[in-house]
Amino acid sequence: MITVDELKENILGLEIGSEYAIFKKGKSRNKKTNIFKGIFIGESGMDNDFYIFKSINGYLECFLKIDFLINEYGIRKI
Repeated sequence: MITVDELKENILGLEIGSEYAIFKKGKSRNKKTNIFKGIFIGESGMDNDFYIFKSINGYLECFLKIDFLINEYGIRKI
């Protein structure tokens, strides 16, 4: 089980200012859908449980850290 203290850390080792592709994993483990590309700008939330990205269009998108841990979303550096 993931603890609150573990979620407070940058568990994926993301680098501020780096660009990432984030995708929702399909039911098939290798299928990637709904790709979002953005620059990592930081973390947010009471327990730092969100990653915040800025798209090339200028809007912000937040993703729960836990979603990456349970493989709901995947991420790779561009």
